[in-house]
Amino acid sequence: MMKTFYSFLAVFFYFSTLFAQYTYVPDDNFEQALINLGYDNVLDNYVLTSNINGVTNLDVSNSRFSDDDIFGIQDLTGIEDFTALVDLNCSINSLTSLDLSSNLALEYVFCEINDLTSINVCANTALKWLICRSNNLIGLDVTSNPALEVLICETNELTSLNVRSNPNLTRLRCGDNKLEFLNVKNCNNYNFDSDVVIGFDASGNPDLSCILVDDAAYSNANWSFKDDTASYDEYCLLPSLTYVPDDNFEQALINLGYDDVLDNFVVSGNINTITNLDVSNSRFGNDDFGIIDLTGIEDFTSLVSLDCSYNNITSLDLSSNGLLETLFCNVNDLKSLNVACTPNLKTLNCDSNELTQLNVSLNPKLELLYCVTNQLTSLDVSANPALVRLRCAVNELTYLNVKNGNNTNFHGDVVLGFEATGNPDLTCIQVDDAAYSNANWTHKDDTASYSSSCYNPLLVYLPDNFFEQFFIDLGLDDILDDYIFLDKVINIQKLDISNKNISDLTGIEYLTSLETLYCQNNKLINLDLSLNTALTYLNCSGNQLETINLKNGNNAKLTYLNTTGNPNLTCIQVDNEDYSNKNWKSDGSKHFCIDKYTKFSEKCELLSITNIKNLSFKLYPNPISEKFTIKLQNGLELKKLSIYNHIGELIKQEKQNTMDVSKLSKGIYFIQVETNQGKSAKKILIE
Repeated sequence: MMKTFYSFLAVFFYFSTLFAQYTYVPDDNFEQALINLGYDNVLDNYVLTSNINGVTNLDVSNSRFSDDDIFGIQDLTGIEDFTALVDLNCSINSLTSLDLSSNLALEYVFCEINDLTSINVCANTALKWLICRSNNLIGLDVTSNPALEVLICETNELTSLNVRSNPNLTRLRCGDNKLEFLNVKNCNNYNFDSDVVIGFDASGNPDLSCILVDDAAYSNANWSFKDDTASYDEYCLLPSLTYVPDDNFEQALINLGYDDVLDNFVVSGNINTITNLDVSNSRFGNDDFGIIDLTGIEDFTSLVSLDCSYNNITSLDLSSNGLLETLFCNVNDLKSLNVACTPNLKTLNCDSNELTQLNVSLNPKLELLYCVTNQLTSLDVSANPALVRLRCAVNELTYLNVKNGNNTNFHGDVVLGFEATGNPDLTCIQVDDAAYSNANWTHKDDTASYSSSCYNPLLVYLPDNFFEQFFIDLGLDDILDDYIFLDKVINIQKLDISNKNISDLTGIEYLTSLETLYCQNNKLINLDLSLNTALTYLNCSGNQLETINLKNGNNAKLTYLNTTGNPNLTCIQVDNEDYSNKNWKSDGSKHFCIDKYTKFSEKCELLSITNIKNLSFKLYPNPISEKFTIKLQNGLELKKLSIYNHIGELIKQEKQNTMDVSKLSKGIYFIQVETNQGKSAKKILIE
């Protein structure tokens, strides 16, 4: 009987050990530290997960266990299973990278005096302290750490640092780096520690000339630890380098002569005049995937033709390439494509990707559209009257609108002109004239018919992929197709879409119950909330906003407003200008925070650059100290030259192309040029 019992125990412990979950810890010094702390018993590269997933405090600093050991811990693999960790100290080791994306409870991280070149704290929203000084960090992203109070990152290799999204900061020490750009404009600079040494230190950054802050006067009076070459300002010019993180993209630019060394940066002046760029099939090794990320393309502002086909690009945003006419991005892994701000686009080939939606409604000159072999469920080319060829075969279309008022303009070849085969769920194709299409367009499935009117249920139009994806992630929508059912969104009261890369909030007007909106740190240019009458809270800081319309007839309900970090925002349209000026003051409180150059008005036409013609003129110098001169393009005749201050008041007018501004105060102004063909405007800086 006892023999049977012991046999049972042996089998029980065998299977218990077999199925117990272990955490892989390949670094012997890390595992030895865990053994010394009682979480493990033998050096075998594994630790029982149940021994560590409840640990809240872990100190493995200076983990050297012999006189010959000069490195300590070099690899913290295994830290991901410390899921309850609140306090981590791994200082004084030889770590080269640190990924804390699985440690969501973390509040305190001490990782100073290592060899770190990268640290990932993007998922640590509860993080309060981050001490990472004396490493080799070249980048540090704390935009997703709103609770951050103390950041000590001195003595690294940082070239830029942005703490605009950290309103709870009380200490920032970023001295002895290589900073060229520093943004401390977090709408709460008064919250910093009053001790001049402890609170703020940015000294030892000789290339840093301007530090972006809430109030330059306050910072000059209270923050003395900076280099003499650096000044505080509420507006700083950005460095003239373009960030290109994809090595294959940068290598392609090097091969084309636009760059010299792989360092993630390209001189903007080398690329902002390029009109034609071919980086197709950019593979530089046997196992190379080609270009995955085309970040940096936004500074190719003169680009007319782009070929980035035969790579592995997953998303492509061309909202800054307004002159683009020809785009070949076929044979990639594209899941999103933004061509909304390319009004001159004539040719678009995006065949063989993974696109689930495609918006070409703002491309009126489009002539050729090839989008074969994607995952599109809906396509609307009704706003493209110049189309001569449309090939949208082999998709998942259920809705296709080709009623553009000019179907007879399509190419006469039945294949080249129109092809929509391979869409078995498409039953109706909306066209100008069903009889004409039946006679001339034969390349469709037998299950589809042509009609001048196809049924479409009541839907809300969401042209921005990232905005719609947000609702998909919430389970309110199913696929990226530019639409969501109205009843899914009409009762939403709170919306947090911050840090989502959104550039267009079209559709938000249907959220009539919306009270609270967080949309900070996106790429918004225009924001119209005039139909959101229940709104009480709005944070839209850190975008690229040029216009905000808050004229909803119910401004008295608004209790919080933050519009900072939008350098092109000069005017906010409101119900009552006097009321907003009186009650929405930016006084350092956390309730209302508006940049000094932004004004309130019941009409915002005066300086709305988007409402006047884009007439080409050159202005030099800029920044300006005494005089400036404008040079008009051929055929334009100057009628009037006007200068306005940052709140839209007319300061001076001339009828000649040179103006003396030597007596004006330093700051941001706007130049308006009136010619025989209309008006245009530019922002200037008077030093």
